[in-house]
Amino acid sequence: MRSSEGMGNGISVISIVGKGGLGKTTIAQLVYNDSKVKEYFDLTGWVCVSDDFDVPRLTKAIIESITEKSCNLTEISPLQNSLKKKVEGRKLLLVLDDVWNEQQSLWETFRIPFVGAETVVRIIVTCRNDSVAKIMQTVLPYHPGYLSEDESWSLFKHYAFAGRDPEEQPHLADTGKQIVKKCSGLPLAVKTIGSLLRHEMDEDCWMEVLQSDLWELDKNNETLASLRLSYNRMPAHLKPCFVYCSMFPKDYVFRKDVLVRLWMAQGYIPPRGRKTMEDIGDECFNDLLTRSFFDLHRDYLRHTTFKMHDMIHDLAKSIAGNECYAIVDKKLPGSPDKVRHLYVQGVGELVKSPSPHNLRALRTLSRMEHYAPVSIGIQEMIQFSLLRCLEFCWLEVEIPDLLGNLKHLRYLHIASHWMKKLPESVCLLYHLQTLILDCGALAKLPDGLGNLINLRCLNLSSDCIKRLPESVRQLRNLQSLDLHWCKELKELPSGIGSLTNLRHLDIMGTQSLCLPAGIEKLTNLQRLRGRYKVQGGMGVLEDLVNLQGDLCIAGLGNLVGTEDAKDFGLEYKHKLERLHLFWDAGRTDDWIYDGLNLEVFLEENKDVPADEKREEALLECLQPPTNLKELVIDGYGGSKFPEWVGNPLSLASLREIHIFGCENVRFLSLHMHASISKSMLERVSIEYCRRLQSIGGLPSKLQNLHIEGCQQLTSLSGMQNLASLTRLAIKDCPKLQIMVEDQLPSMPDWVHIIDCPGLLNWCEIQKINCIQVASSGNKLTISNTWEKIMHGFDDLTSVKHKQFSTTNSWRLFAKTYIMSILEELTIWGCTHIPPIHCLPELTYLRSLVIKDCPGIQVVTDELLPRTLNSLVVDSCEDLRCLQLAQQNRDALKELQIVNCPKLTMVEGLKCIFFPKSLRLEQCPQLLLPHSEEEERKETIDDME
Repeated sequence: MRSSEGMGNGISVISIVGKGGLGKTTIAQLVYNDSKVKEYFDLTGWVCVSDDFDVPRLTKAIIESITEKSCNLTEISPLQNSLKKKVEGRKLLLVLDDVWNEQQSLWETFRIPFVGAETVVRIIVTCRNDSVAKIMQTVLPYHPGYLSEDESWSLFKHYAFAGRDPEEQPHLADTGKQIVKKCSGLPLAVKTIGSLLRHEMDEDCWMEVLQSDLWELDKNNETLASLRLSYNRMPAHLKPCFVYCSMFPKDYVFRKDVLVRLWMAQGYIPPRGRKTMEDIGDECFNDLLTRSFFDLHRDYLRHTTFKMHDMIHDLAKSIAGNECYAIVDKKLPGSPDKVRHLYVQGVGELVKSPSPHNLRALRTLSRMEHYAPVSIGIQEMIQFSLLRCLEFCWLEVEIPDLLGNLKHLRYLHIASHWMKKLPESVCLLYHLQTLILDCGALAKLPDGLGNLINLRCLNLSSDCIKRLPESVRQLRNLQSLDLHWCKELKELPSGIGSLTNLRHLDIMGTQSLCLPAGIEKLTNLQRLRGRYKVQGGMGVLEDLVNLQGDLCIAGLGNLVGTEDAKDFGLEYKHKLERLHLFWDAGRTDDWIYDGLNLEVFLEENKDVPADEKREEALLECLQPPTNLKELVIDGYGGSKFPEWVGNPLSLASLREIHIFGCENVRFLSLHMHASISKSMLERVSIEYCRRLQSIGGLPSKLQNLHIEGCQQLTSLSGMQNLASLTRLAIKDCPKLQIMVEDQLPSMPDWVHIIDCPGLLNWCEIQKINCIQVASSGNKLTISNTWEKIMHGFDDLTSVKHKQFSTTNSWRLFAKTYIMSILEELTIWGCTHIPPIHCLPELTYLRSLVIKDCPGIQVVTDELLPRTLNSLVVDSCEDLRCLQLAQQNRDALKELQIVNCPKLTMVEGLKCIFFPKSLRLEQCPQLLLPHSEEEERKETIDDME
């Protein structure tokens, strides 16, 4: 992808060609998300093409993908001009997924923005036949191989047996191996059929699948056969939920909570005992997910998103027929009277001249966004009297009162930056379950909003709303109230305590509000997001035992006594996963981010004196629930931690603990001796505990240990237990010593030890050859601490990436040892490079960086290995001359010399032919080389 050989500027296409379900998109994703690829390309974009190679649509989609912004252009000429300007002179990686186009003329039109520009464009195409790849002038076609029988069986076991041993059920295993053979090595077929049988662990069911006629009917399409089998054997209540998804275009990104509410509005969620519809809908989605009908897309802090494989979408579409339809800048199907669920994207014929008579059966009209704003057709659209779901996006007109005629409406989503008021008639929509108003200019809600007694979700985002109608307290069925980014919201309704079914309350992004009176009555609350001020203690949250997710309590130093801490009842909030405890409210900005659910700020109290015993008693009363996974303690003033901090029996599920700025603590043990094997801790961070003297009880499952700024730390015990450690950082602990016998069982992949002179003997005994990071491709940093620890370098045969800082560490390396397969070397902060012999002997060295090395005046050609492809010299203020030998000039493809103010000469520069990257910057004395015929001299300040 990055090589310019045979490609150069302009367009180069790499096609991934193979049958549906072979994993073409997965391979493209691996390349697209690779860190080195991301680093090389300036712009990246991903577009799902499908069977409609519509050039304006694709051009617009590329612009939106590479800019991550919506594009309002619609005509092909301005679209292509815009794209050309955005990519000109840059390196672009573009993925065109699921291409079917075989028309040469369309491809020629599509590529116009990339032709004639000084642009590097690499296009990855996934397609199912070679003729498509040929049309797109592929430079390098790639045909993925099929899975072997062993690989297929391994994948099948993962999904079908879900960690169970197949040998415990030999009859199922034998049948399963025969089923796997019918999948012909296609990953999607194996994955789908395995996911199906995971739900049917019965020998007769497996035999029915093996003997199904569908294998013969779809003999040349094993993936489709497995998908049809999975659908046919799906529980009846899941089938309409699955088929409904075909309304959305391919590659659509789903949010689970939104899709569940759409299913609810259509009546697809069956009642089940005392469970809520939301919980049942969540189970339906998860069931489809475990059957591999959805794939995880991205895992955000607030929302997880999903996608549907294009072949699975094809299956859903074939079942739905014209009942579910997506219009993307095109017309309705030939039989619009059969359409029940319609997704519209762009300004199509429906928006311009809709006919309610032709769409009289319409139940869903969803989403017109990311394209030109909709400003016409509203009057007509709201005449679809049977609508249950309606979504208006990017409106530029007020919604008329006729909206109240949609008596069957259960889901209403309006997005507009223009709309200032909502019609009063919305209060007549008595069956409404979900109301989402993403309207930045909306200043007031109708007073009659409380009439919507069936409303379960109210989601409001507005820059102008200051208060909610008092009638909101009548919404007794409301389960979710989302007010995030209502920046001007001054208060919540006084009667909010009457919303006893409320489970989610979100005011994140508003100004800090006081917790409203009556919130203690909302005992079903699970998610409480936002920044709240608390006056008079924390007891107001005592009864909210169902709170889950994350909680930050800031300003604990303002509490006088321990009663409020006891009243909060942290120990009984069993669904909490992350707890941050801050004594100073001002410190939270260093930790908090949008993903943290709840931040509670205690009222400032300047009369509270510093008292170690009081703070110790306070923390004792803040014992978290046993299921907690992450704990942060910041600014605690006691001299010791309570027993629960280091007791796995108290915090059995704890995975991470971060202790910061606890300046009076002297001793810390992270497990009780009798329970060392029960600790689940994987990550420990201890920073700036300046009086801390001893750390003990390091648990055996620890993977990441970070200790920094503990000036009085003298003892760290338990290192011999850390068989799982992968990252170790110890910084600025000048008094720390580790017992000679307390050695690590094996060295971590990543080690960083700085300014810890007391560790020299321990490191020497550990031997540097134990820090073999190259087997996993990691880097080793050597700093002041390491100046004695140089023996053993000759055993570092697998290290490929190395960095040195300070002259001492470099000198010791230089005069002793060489790593023969070293590929990348960085030297910085060294006052000189002695004329040593070792560098040229690094016969695999490809990249050399010399940075911030004052005192270096000449870098001679004898120091530079012949194999160098890349040389970077940066901020060497005394450097006057750089010599490039003939061998260097032949191999060198990248040369950067930056901020070397005294550099006057680079010998051999004029003989370098076509370097991939040449950068000479901030070198005012450097003379530009010329041929012998040229007698004049030219000084350059900046050349790239």
